[in-house]
Amino acid sequence: MFTVIPETGRSLALVIRHGRTALNKQGLLRAWADVPLDRTGELDAQMAANALRPYDPKILYSSDLVRDMQTVNIISTAFDNLTTEVDYGLRTADMGEWTEQPEEDVAPGVTDWYRFPWTMAPSGESYDSFAARLYQFVDKKLELARDVPQMCPVGMCSHGRIFAALDSRYNKRLPIDGRMALPGGVGVIKQMPDGMLRFDFLGKTEDVVSDR
Repeated sequence: MFTVIPETGRSLALVIRHGRTALNKQGLLRAWADVPLDRTGELDAQMAANALRPYDPKILYSSDLVRDMQTVNIISTAFDNLTTEVDYGLRTADMGEWTEQPEEDVAPGVTDWYRFPWTMAPSGESYDSFAARLYQFVDKKLELARDVPQMCPVGMCSHGRIFAALDSRYNKRLPIDGRMALPGGVGVIKQMPDGMLRFDFLGKTEDVVSDR
């Protein structure tokens, strides 16, 4: 059950984690594996739409990975075909050779990837590179939401690591301590009365290594 956070600031952006896939159930790291939602994932997306309704999003962005686009399409339909756009900047981190490997096997490497954010995943990218790409995209959309009331709030659909990076940035946590929403979960980026930005979760979270 999702709970609306009391409005102590202006909601600029809504962040949605895509629904589950077959790889989630198999305990395999998804990253850039382009897998579709399964039936449970479709239900996750419908639950996300319910959680978003009190916030009345004006546009929905997703990465170009199919599970993100499917999640956004389900949400868009629930909002009478809300406008959607696809952008590479919302892709999750490229975890290289760890992709589609058992999560318990790669957990030590993923932990070090967060603890030493300048190091690269094997044949992938570093946390620093991933975060820089993400923040560039998010900053542009937050500027849009601030400057154009008709576009506020914007919706962004992506992955658990997106949540963790935003939690780390706005709530001043180390990357390894960032939290992720569960699949289909929602977060809100708010501008507080003092002008600072805060990231709030709606519902339960998990740590970056668990990554259900």
